[in-house]
This record gives sequence, C-alpha cells and structure tokens, in this order.
Amino acid sequence: HLRTSEWSRRPGEVLRQLPPLRALLVRANHRQGWRGVKPPRASELECEATLLDAALRGGWRRHGERTVQMKGGSHQTPVKGEKGWPDLFLIHPKSGELLIVELKRAPNRLEPEQELWIEAFAMAHLSVEVWWVPEQLDEKIAYLMASPSQRLKARRT
Repeated sequence: HLRTSEWSRRPGEVLRQLPPLRALLVRANHRQGWRGVKPPRASELECEATLLDAALRGGWRRHGERTVQMKGGSHQTPVKGEKGWPDLFLIHPKSGELLIVELKRAPNRLEPEQELWIEAFAMAHLSVEVWWVPEQLDEKIAYLMASPSQRLKARRT
C-alpha cells in the first residue's frame, strides 16, 4: 500500500509502476484526501485486465479469453470446447512456473463446469488456483511482478 508521503514526493513515478486499475484507484483515493473513502469495487473483468497487465510487466507469457457483453448485460466467452475453462494461463519463461487461475468475485462460487475442469487438471497433476478479486488483487499483482526468486520465497512461506 502507498503512504501519503510516497505519493506527495513522486506521484507520476508511482502511477507509472502500477497496473491501470490500481493507478485509477490510487488517483481516486488521493482525490478524496486519503480520508478512507473507498472507490467503487472493481469488477472481475477490470481485475482480470489489471492482472494480465501485471503479468506482462513481470515477464509472464499470458493467455486469457476475451469476454463479450451480450444484450441484456450478461457476459459470455465464445469457446470451442467445454465451458468452465479457467480465466488465466500464465507461464514464466525464466522460471518455468505455470499458474492456472480462476478468478472469482464474492459472492460468486465455482460453477459445476469449472469444478470439472479443476478435477481434470488435478488428474493431470496440475493445480488451479482460485483468486478472489478485488480482495486479493494487491497481493496477486505484487506476486506477478516479483522476481522469480522472490516468488519462490513467497511460495515457501
């Protein structure tokens, strides 16, 4: 988290280092004078875009499906295959680390189709992580942008 002193000394530098959504939230919070006014809660799609940006900055190879908004406001992802595929596939080419991630925004839960994919990955000795956004967003951004040695250290603790 940013301290007011960091912001006042170098706001432009701080914002350039943050993925777009975090920079937007920091700006909103700063405009409110750091009085504890919370900005609107980010959507799952906004968090996904921010995580993909953080992964790019952290040197990951990334894959995420593009969601489209349908008439009536619902979102769908056109796919060739079964429903429920995880939201993000991230591979770090230097460390060989693979992250398969399903994003969830409370109070949503895993759908049955998603649970089937998670079970199939488990049978192949691959694990799928469920990341709760925006609650875990800061933690996951820091993880994705950390060096491979810092990530290894974080995984051990």
